Amino acid sequence: MASDENAKSDDAGAGQSPTDVKANKPKPTRSLPTDRVGLEKQFVILRAYAKASLAVDRAPVSNNDVARYADIAPSSISVCNPFFNDAGLLIREGIKQRPVEAVFDYDQASDWNPDRAASKLSGVLAASWFGKALLTKLALRPSTIADSAEFLAEECRAPVEYKDQIRLLLDYLAMAGLIVIDGNAVTKANAAPSEGQRVDPEAKGDSKRVELPPPPPPATGIVNELHPFIQGLIKKLPSPESPWELRDRAKWLTTAANIFDLMYTVDDDKPSSIDITLQGSTLGVVHKKAGDDE
Repeated sequence: MASDENAKSDDAGAGQSPTDVKANKPKPTRSLPTDRVGLEKQFVILRAYAKASLAVDRAPVSNNDVARYADIAPSSISVCNPFFNDAGLLIREGIKQRPVEAVFDYDQASDWNPDRAASKLSGVLAASWFGKALLTKLALRPSTIADSAEFLAEECRAPVEYKDQIRLLLDYLAMAGLIVIDGNAVTKANAAPSEGQRVDPEAKGDSKRVELPPPPPPATGIVNELHPFIQGLIKKLPSPESPWELRDRAKWLTTAANIFDLMYTVDDDKPSSIDITLQGSTLGVVHKKAGDDE
């Protein structure tokens, strides 16, 4: 009888889908890209977020709003959102999502050069938990796909059932131009080869390492030392000679407040927020704490 019960138990386990198996296992400590939506469609959804938000003056948008532009079911969009939030590509506002500036840039660049458009997301992804971790590791020495995936899995305590989703993290970094995956090798995209040689991206195989002119010196200045989110904010400031409507100033300040909420913590136990208001020809800043009188 015991052997029959064991056989039944084995048959039940064999019939479980990968999703069922994951449901019975510990979950990663960070949100990973969903494996229920293909990578290409995930980038389509990102573009749809930009277009849906632009249609309402860059306001936050719902899954249903995005679905009208992506031609993808709202439920498929919903499963992408946790990773987009954790990676810093979307900012959650209530039940809606606001794309960060890099997502708008990615959407626009996709119309001109789809093959390189994802590089517009490089600043955000480099600052993400997986971007910072892997790029720091690759700065010391190249790795392999298996070792890189195992390293990221350890960073977020992901069981082996999530290996496909961990692999998608590498794909995101590669599409953004932050890492290079060549066969089984993974290298940091801007890592300089030894002995004064550089990589010619147009060459193949061993001929990649050729003598090229030295790269230009890195840009200097305090802006380049700031977080990519802050760099994006500053880059969106118009020149002093250009007109800047109060409504556009309010949008910029609201975006800044949202980014600061995402990046910084406060010592106060009460949740708080900063609201930007526009009344006639006057801009106002209101600091609200939970429990304050309306």
